[in-house]
Amino acid sequence: MNTLSSSPAVERQVRCWCGHARLEDFSPDYLRCPECQTLVLREMRGEEIIHVREDEHGLYGKDYYLRHLQEDYGYPDLETRLRADLPERCLHWLRTLLKYVPGPGAHTLELGCGHGGFVAMQRWAGLDAIGLELSPWLVRQARAWFGVPVLEGPLEDQDLPAAAWDAVILMDVLEHLPDPRATLGRAVSLLRGPGSFLLIQTPSYPAGWSYEALCAQHHPFLRQLKPQEHLYLFSEQAVQRLCAELGVGQVRFELAIYAHYDLFAVASAGPLQERPPSERPQMLLAASPPARWTLAMLDLDEIRDDLSARLAAAAAESADLRGKAATQNEEITRLHGVTGELFPKLDTAENARNLTAAQLVDLQRNFESVEADRAARLQVIERQGAEISRLHAGVDHHLKSAAEFWPRLDAAVNERNLLAAQLEDLRGHFAQSEADRASRLQVIERQGAEISRLHAEVDHHLKSAAEFWPRLDAAVNERNLLAAQLEDLRGHFAQSEADRASRLQVIERQGAEISRLHAEVDHRLHEVRDLQPR
Repeated sequence: MNTLSSSPAVERQVRCWCGHARLEDFSPDYLRCPECQTLVLREMRGEEIIHVREDEHGLYGKDYYLRHLQEDYGYPDLETRLRADLPERCLHWLRTLLKYVPGPGAHTLELGCGHGGFVAMQRWAGLDAIGLELSPWLVRQARAWFGVPVLEGPLEDQDLPAAAWDAVILMDVLEHLPDPRATLGRAVSLLRGPGSFLLIQTPSYPAGWSYEALCAQHHPFLRQLKPQEHLYLFSEQAVQRLCAELGVGQVRFELAIYAHYDLFAVASAGPLQERPPSERPQMLLAASPPARWTLAMLDLDEIRDDLSARLAAAAAESADLRGKAATQNEEITRLHGVTGELFPKLDTAENARNLTAAQLVDLQRNFESVEADRAARLQVIERQGAEISRLHAGVDHHLKSAAEFWPRLDAAVNERNLLAAQLEDLRGHFAQSEADRASRLQVIERQGAEISRLHAEVDHHLKSAAEFWPRLDAAVNERNLLAAQLEDLRGHFAQSEADRASRLQVIERQGAEISRLHAEVDHRLHEVRDLQPR
């Protein structure tokens, strides 16, 4: 734009305000100072930009406010901004200013006061405030709109008494200064002393961020990269360093009204003395009648902030409730789907449960048959053991007089052989019984695994079958009963196994005894035969 680029860039090496010359590339229009984290315009403008010599079309002249801000940045016109600034920006700034000024009648100077609304609001609050602007046209407008005193021209050109001001205010000014150290140094020289301060609002560069990272995040600070007028863009670190070098190193960062891209700082030479909140209304009420209207505006602003906070909380709660409702709707839809799948699964589970119950009854009957068969065989073993014991005694008796009892001895041998055959047959039956028991044990284990699988399946269906609790409770109770029966059956089986092992030991001992008797009978037979006459 011709009107804003009428002042060419100065042909010199670009340095940061801090004096550092080895600047890094940042964006097409800006460099970055690694020393203080300030963005510096590549084509730096000179001191001439702070003198508005062509008020109609020069930079910061009439055209800047009536056309450039609206067409190039989409801002509302000056009249609309004036009305919006009073209840928003000006009240926000005034609330912070009143925290630190010593009281009614405090002297304040606002650099770059624009339409003069904030100067007027300070005066309504009882402060002795004046403004300063570069454009003669805007100075006349501010005086006409609010009837406030406004100085014309750069601060460096003003004949102002030193050490006479309680606050010097720079709202969106620092980023426009070609020599911020010199201008702020002049402002510091105007401060009265302890308790006086600078009040600064300026765009806040997030230190350390690259241009690419800002673009990737769509950071709101990007809107402040305005190479036609923003010469330096400060980080909080840079503001602290600049203030410290100028002797106002006590810096406190307040909440900016547009905190997503601005910083708002109070800087003083000594400790900042904050007026307690309870004293601020009394200070305004004691100032002047217009201060009562200002106090009412501040009260309304606090009410608005409170309502805004409540509205934001309500919106957040509403969003949370909507999210929960959506989640519940999804869960209901999911449960509908699960319910549709659950009916056939429940029928399958019930059929499997009925089948398992029938299998368990059949298994119990088979086990009772095996137990009966085992008991019968045990009785035979016991009878045969008693018979073997009787035969032991008979053999001993007959051996003593074997010579005269050959017929009986032969009969005893035959009976022994018969018993041995019966014992062998019994062992075969026992082996078959063992194989049958092992087979039935495998059936029991498979059915136990099937019951465990059914347990897991019933548990799974129980988790998502809230509307089928009666049927599921019955199924669970019956399942638990079957599990208890199975556990009891396993206990009986374990006891039977222990008893079987014990009786098997008896059989093995009896077998060993029979083998020993075989050897003894054979030995005695040899002895008897040796005694026969030849």
